[in-house]
Amino acid sequence: MKSVPQTNARVSNNETNPFKGKKVLLRNIFHNAATGLGFGSFFFLLTTAIVPGWIPVNTFSILTMFVLSALIGELTFLVSDGYLWGYIVHCVLTFTLTIGWILVNGWTFKQIPGGLASVVAAFVCVYAAIWIIIIANEKITVSKINKKVNERR
Repeated sequence: MKSVPQTNARVSNNETNPFKGKKVLLRNIFHNAATGLGFGSFFFLLTTAIVPGWIPVNTFSILTMFVLSALIGELTFLVSDGYLWGYIVHCVLTFTLTIGWILVNGWTFKQIPGGLASVVAAFVCVYAAIWIIIIANEKITVSKINKKVNERR
């Protein structure tokens, strides 16, 4: 009878935990939705404070803003590879969701002061502001990580 050789090789985490990949995916989905919700809520409140009455505030508009913001947060997977096309598609889909939010709430562009032009201008300003915040935050985070790495050398 031939004996089977014994090894001390470790089993990878994926073999011992079949749910590891799913946990990471769920964590990323939650993180993206929460980030989108944070940005959306902040800019919704900021817009409402700066231009009172421009966005009709009621329970439905707030709840649909939460959903819209979470969905936009989920669209960040499009820009995760860093290709220009991802950013363009993200911008177009985000604008489409924003127009959808306006329509779902039963608003017409005639009701919105400045009409479609003011919606486009507000979108461009908010979209640019969010990307400036994200890029600045990433630069700060990378700088902190580099500082810690250099301290350990």
